[in-house]
Amino acid sequence: LMVVSSRSFCRALCPLGALMALTSRISLLQLQTDGEKCTRCMKCVRVCPTEAREVPDAPGRKEATTECVMCLDCVKKCPEPEALFARLGNKTIMSSGVSKPAEKTAQEVQDSA
Repeated sequence: LMVVSSRSFCRALCPLGALMALTSRISLLQLQTDGEKCTRCMKCVRVCPTEAREVPDAPGRKEATTECVMCLDCVKKCPEPEALFARLGNKTIMSSGVSKPAEKTAQEVQDSA
């Protein structure tokens, strides 16, 4: 099966994959792209382990196919600040290009104790 395409089993035969495809349409967790901030660099598409990510070019086009497993690698790898984000209901839970707070060094931890 792998000769035909990558992830052939997951796409055609896996019962869990079929269930996920059905429920992904009504999921509370959704990807969203800000069309004005997205530079179409395609890093999100290249990093997608399921090859489900699509860059929306037109209003109303889906962010990803039903094969998306919401690993959010696309959001993590997007270099543009707030161009791509994940929403849970109406709340943004992750946004692209936002730097993480620096971890404290051993000295800073010791000083604060």
